[in-house]
Amino acid sequence: MNMKIKNQRAITLIALVITIIILLILAGISIASLTGSGLFAKAGEAKIKTEIANIEEEANLIYSELLISQYINEIDKPEMSNIVSKLIDRGYKIEEVMALSLDKDAISLSINGTATITVKYNGSPDPINYYVVINEEYYKMTLTENAVKVDRNPSEMDKTVTIETLKAESNNTNVTVESINGSVITLKGGTTAGTSTITVTYGSHTATCEINVVVRPTETSEVVEGTTFSTNHGKIDVIWLKDNTKEVVSNPNTPILTSGGESMTPVKWNDSNNIVPTTNTDTNWYNYEENRWANTRTANESYFVWIPRYAYRITYYENETSTTPTGYYDGYGQWKAEDASIRLKLDEGVDTVDYNGEKYIVHPAFDNNVEMGGWSNKLSGFWFAKFEMSGATATELKSTYGVRSIGDQTIGTQYKNARTATYGYIGTIDSFDNNKSYMNSHMTKKSEWGAVAYLTHSKYGRNSKEITINDNQSFYTGGAPGTAYIQNTNQSTTGNTYGIYDMSGNSFEVMAVFNSVDSNNYFTTNGWTEATELTVESNSTKYATKYYNSTTEQSRNIIVNKTGKIGDATKEVNTGGAYSTTNTSGYRNWFTDNEYLANSEYPFLLCGGYCGYSVESGIFSSNCAVGYAIYYYSLRTVLTP
Repeated sequence: MNMKIKNQRAITLIALVITIIILLILAGISIASLTGSGLFAKAGEAKIKTEIANIEEEANLIYSELLISQYINEIDKPEMSNIVSKLIDRGYKIEEVMALSLDKDAISLSINGTATITVKYNGSPDPINYYVVINEEYYKMTLTENAVKVDRNPSEMDKTVTIETLKAESNNTNVTVESINGSVITLKGGTTAGTSTITVTYGSHTATCEINVVVRPTETSEVVEGTTFSTNHGKIDVIWLKDNTKEVVSNPNTPILTSGGESMTPVKWNDSNNIVPTTNTDTNWYNYEENRWANTRTANESYFVWIPRYAYRITYYENETSTTPTGYYDGYGQWKAEDASIRLKLDEGVDTVDYNGEKYIVHPAFDNNVEMGGWSNKLSGFWFAKFEMSGATATELKSTYGVRSIGDQTIGTQYKNARTATYGYIGTIDSFDNNKSYMNSHMTKKSEWGAVAYLTHSKYGRNSKEITINDNQSFYTGGAPGTAYIQNTNQSTTGNTYGIYDMSGNSFEVMAVFNSVDSNNYFTTNGWTEATELTVESNSTKYATKYYNSTTEQSRNIIVNKTGKIGDATKEVNTGGAYSTTNTSGYRNWFTDNEYLANSEYPFLLCGGYCGYSVESGIFSSNCAVGYAIYYYSLRTVLTP
């Protein structure tokens, strides 16, 4: 009996063990079944999508709050960084992933001196790409014009890029990397002059900067007579200045659209290269880092391009392929790289900015020195006509593409038309000359032409590359009738549709420039005195700049005669050759462009092309000729807020 009970207990225990084993097997099968069918995976995906939807909803609530604050407080439109900072405060994990670039591709550095280069990060529309991190996966966030979007699929990216170390190395001992602090790299020059290359790396991204260690002038340095060096080619470094100050900022000033209660309309180009209107809060309206300058359209469909306030310096080279500087033009004047000998002093009254160990020139077109081509007050920027003007009268005046530009008008007529153009608006009266116009419309001054030329030659434009001539024989703006400008982007100052056209070639453009001597009485015969009330005894105004050339020659040897002005694309880009009737190659600017200035015999100045006259025209003072005859003279206007 006892044996029987023991056997029964043993059987029961064995059954229990077997049952447990079976249950475990069944549980394993069930788990495998669930995971194998993707139920757990699908549940996980659903959870992630729910989290993405939640962060997207919260991000857009933050965005709405910021937009309301923008409207109430009249502040700038919120950017992605503003939204991200609030999301991080609320506990979300968001990473920044960057593509590397540098704020300078070349700088000069004093012997034993220091300077910095700053790492910048590319991306559109924001300079930094943002990713929300969920379960160690990265989901990209983007800010459109209306909402924040989060990708539903994780991004295939090198996640280690966010924890890489920023590195910088010099290719020789003449320049050393002194420190790396965040995105700022400090460099130190050696004891001798020379050229070095700094290579900056961050993850798989690299960028380089050319460093030229030089002997630099001082504030007390004087001109050294007989100083010579090649100025055949040059690169122009531009830094943005905030509002109407000398404070250096990373982004250009916001374009001003409104004057007298009337506003222009921002425009951009879509993927089909069609012009579409937009708003000043559109983050895709413009991006100077990507060579897309701000464009706007007036009530009569004239197009203008915003030229923001900036300072600049020029580095000279022997030719376009050379990497060794021969000299500089900056806040010290024009000086030789080899020994810092000054060839030309900086013009009197020109303002400068000390930045990153360099002395930059505040472009006179934005300042209030009218003698140097400035305005009545310091400017944050101005609007430059995108095309040469069409229209025979002030009410017909228009800057648009694919039409025949103005011709066969005296400088006086064109000056008056420019000063009284309203572009479809009511306009306002300027008590200075009692002319009524929209946004102080006026004939382009040489300083304003120069400001466009120098910005074109910087990294924000064609970056020391010559633009292509508009050689249309019928003087059509943009190179041909209709929308040909879309294909002719090589004629643009930016190499795309966002730039300014007809700067090289097409017709001569009348400049608001006059000379101190008029031996042929052209002030009267060209209607200049009647339109402007200016004579040879008059001083410069905010609308017209006076030059002082008492000779009859056309001042091709600008370095010797010193008749050009800083910033007007004359002596700074002159190759130094002297003019003679037997040495025509001696009166050239960069790209072998012609250079003429007003003189005692021909007291007015024109700029631009005239395609039937020469095909050597380029962006810098190309084919500038004095107004002694009517070939085909066009007009370009400027709007000053």
